[in-house]
Amino acid sequence: MSLLSLDNSRKTMDLVQKIYERQMEEDPRLNQDLDDRRKRLMIKDIHYNFDNLIAAATHQSSNILIGHVRWLIGLLAYRMDDFSLERIKGFMKVHYRIMINAVKESEPSFESVLAPFEHEVEKCIETFELTSFSYLDGIRLENYSRKYLEALLNRDRKKAWQWVKGALDAGVTLEGIYLELFSPVMHEIGRLWHQNQIGIDKEHYATAVTQGVMSQLYSKIFATQKTGKTMVGMSVGNELHEMGIRMLCDLFEINGWDTIYLGAAVPQESLINSLEEYKPDLIALSVTMPNHLNECKATIQAIKTDERFQHVKIAVGGTAVEMDKTLREKWQVDVMANTFEELKKWWLDNE
Repeated sequence: MSLLSLDNSRKTMDLVQKIYERQMEEDPRLNQDLDDRRKRLMIKDIHYNFDNLIAAATHQSSNILIGHVRWLIGLLAYRMDDFSLERIKGFMKVHYRIMINAVKESEPSFESVLAPFEHEVEKCIETFELTSFSYLDGIRLENYSRKYLEALLNRDRKKAWQWVKGALDAGVTLEGIYLELFSPVMHEIGRLWHQNQIGIDKEHYATAVTQGVMSQLYSKIFATQKTGKTMVGMSVGNELHEMGIRMLCDLFEINGWDTIYLGAAVPQESLINSLEEYKPDLIALSVTMPNHLNECKATIQAIKTDERFQHVKIAVGGTAVEMDKTLREKWQVDVMANTFEELKKWWLDNE
């Protein structure tokens, strides 16, 4: 039986409700500790956690599950500051035990796949510790990056552009702007959101402004001497996290490639048509959320089994695949790379 048999909205919602009710029964204090808003958010989170569990089981990867568990505990620790970390850990142990058992009860054939996950999740939760760091500490453009970040958080797009222009005037290359300013600052924005220091509105604003600043650099980017190589880049599925793949395309453009950035939510048929039209040397697929891994795998298979694209190299990156690097061998892709530097080095080594 396929794990995808649970990919049914009614069946999933019934399981989510069962998991919620069981957790409330096993931990009666939650009824007092959680207000109505938090209870609604809890049901929403259970659905998301369930999707992650199914993705991890489908690809037989406990690393995908563990990566999400670590992220989730940190998120809850910063947002539920009236709960101690130990209380959250206890809450999470019960949650995952109930969820895994509920799935096994619903689909007994999942027993062998899910059984190894239980111990690993419990160990992950027990050993979790909060850490404090900044993506901007010690980087080469730390001063410019901190000023750029300050401008974003103050919603001052004019000042943000001035700091980027100032770095360029000081001799920083376009590649340096992307790798040593945009990338660390956007990672820092994500960290600040995760640790509940900024709201989602500021995260979205920072992304929009940075995309606008990137657009202002296009006259310089597209003026670079071309090598004759072409890359198509896209986010798989209905990903909202497409900043990374867009930056990757720009960086390859800076290095002389012609790049076609397709964005997200591209139907497989449209992607195949694009490959036929542009005849790229490389296609880069980005997948951030584990629930898009199945679609990523299907996209890869569609490309690999089409005789017209046997020459096309396939690169995959993003948080979801970074959690489990064994997916490269399972999917038989040419390279899994999570940074521009990794992918550029691989291309030069294998050209």
